[in-house]
Amino acid sequence: MKLLLDTNVLSEPEFLKWLKSIKDAEKYMSSITLMEFAYHLLKKGKGEGRLKAYRALLNLKCPIRWRISGNSR
Repeated sequence: MKLLLDTNVLSEPEFLKWLKSIKDAEKYMSSITLMEFAYHLLKKGKGEGRLKAYRALLNLKCPIRWRISGNSR
């Protein structure tokens, strides 16, 4: 099974718990979703570490590199 995730699912604890439990699915996040999520994390004062933690926790795949800059405007 392949799953393409949207930013909205990352704020739903029950869904995240279920998603974490699914081991046989390939979980993807589009580059647009990644940027939107990174923007929200930066607004809250969280950075690249939090983004990487979500990626590792959920075993997400993304078509672009997971590196964000703290110098965003």
